Formats: sequence, structure tokens, C-alpha cells
Amino acid sequence: MGEDAAFQDLTPIPYLDDEVQSYLQERARSKGVEVAQLVNEMLRQDIKLIEAVK
Repeated sequence: MGEDAAFQDLTPIPYLDDEVQSYLQERARSKGVEVAQLVNEMLRQDIKLIEAVK
């Protein structure tokens, strides 16, 4: 595997403010899901809203 191919397989990890991270952790805990799942759900909803007003 070439260096370029290895780089393309990396998933970017966003760095969140402590306040945002704490909020997301609490919301995820209350819903019984992982933070990543919660964030993906939130972003999907945002994308739908953005696409609806285009």
C-alpha cells in the first residue's frame, strides 16, 4: 500500500472544546449511545436541514 493510499484511509478526528465534549458525552450517556453515533445522527439531521433549504 502506498503512502497516499494509507493517508486516504485515515478518519479525521475533530478536536472539540471541553464544553462541547462534555455536552455531547452527557447527551450520549442519557440516550445510551456512543458519542460518535450521537454526533453522526446530529450531523445527518443538520445536513437534511441544509439540503431542504437549498
